[in-house]
Amino acid sequence: MPSPVKKPAPRAALNTLADFPPPFHLAHHPIYLLPYEACDGIYAGKTDCKYLSVGRAQYDPSKSKLSVKTLRYTESERWSRMSEELPAHRACDLVLLLALTYAASRQNRGEITVPAGTFQGQDEELTLTSLAEYPQVFDDHDVESQIIVDRLYKLKEVLNSVLP
Repeated sequence: MPSPVKKPAPRAALNTLADFPPPFHLAHHPIYLLPYEACDGIYAGKTDCKYLSVGRAQYDPSKSKLSVKTLRYTESERWSRMSEELPAHRACDLVLLLALTYAASRQNRGEITVPAGTFQGQDEELTLTSLAEYPQVFDDHDVESQIIVDRLYKLKEVLNSVLP
């Protein structure tokens, strides 16, 4: 399996990759995987959430449905398969990752550039590489893709109206 990050990469991302190799054996199939251990808000450096993922849904046998997931490594030293209630900052970070995935998809690139400062504690730019043969996540002719894009535009509209 290819590396989820392009080198050179920030030390924190490389440490997460070395200490907690991505769990490719789980039913969720990552397309983009963000090493998140050092960026997890108030839990940074002491979190069970090791990665954020944009990938193919585990509940869809055709593997055509897009999903986002936190990948957690539990105290019992194994990858958690559980769905979970998310801290609000993780939900925001997942939407940020989804928006960056959309931008990369529109540019027909197999990688995502995450500018420094996008996530808390992320001091350096990070490039995520696609883990899928077909990295084009959003398709203009796909109903699900259009729904997600419509929701991102609605989010932009709401944020523009509530933030100065």
